Amino acid sequence: MKKVIFVVLMAVALSSCSTIHVIDNNYLFNQANSTHNPAGVAINNQSFEDEYISIQLLQVLNEGIILTLANNHSSTIRILWDEAAFVDHDGYSHRINHDNNSASKILSKDISVVVDEHKVQIPSVIPAGARVNTAIIPVDNAAIAMYEPMDFTDKEMAEATLREMQAHPDHPTIKLLLPIEVDGKKIEYTATFRHEFQMYSKESGDMGLTIFVPVALSFLVIVLAA
Repeated sequence: MKKVIFVVLMAVALSSCSTIHVIDNNYLFNQANSTHNPAGVAINNQSFEDEYISIQLLQVLNEGIILTLANNHSSTIRILWDEAAFVDHDGYSHRINHDNNSASKILSKDISVVVDEHKVQIPSVIPAGARVNTAIIPVDNAAIAMYEPMDFTDKEMAEATLREMQAHPDHPTIKLLLPIEVDGKKIEYTATFRHEFQMYSKESGDMGLTIFVPVALSFLVIVLAA
């Protein structure tokens, strides 16, 4: 009888967990060009580099675009943020705010980042061999991600929806204009991010499981002691 009670308790506890399938935005670093190299280059592994700078895409969220910028040159470079711009998926240009502190806030899911559209963007000074993480935040409430995440409990329906969205002929892009100054000259970089879709699964009901299991185990101890 004791074994039966234990099995029933564990079955009920585990049944409180269900799997949710999420279709979400996914932006890939697609291309980069500059006034130094107008032809541009295709991107692999979400990262671009030349003799002056490395640009690595960490994440694209509704709240901001997270980048790592590294100085590959022997001289100090300055990122001219007040001349930078974000181009949305409809082709409209927007002034940006940037904040190195906001990068850590967004990555840690603390996304209460204050955007002052009239704030003067002081250049970031990056010495030779150094790097910074930074958040790019468009003003005017400009949309970064094109779609809201969609949740499905049915995996087959989620996969069918994902295939349908991936087959859509329109793959919008967003862009960042990032001007730098090095050795007294200005170079403007344009990074293009191409929209794709991704699906991942997550467990729901974890809180109920967390609460239920200790209660179930306590009840089991009482039963076994009887």
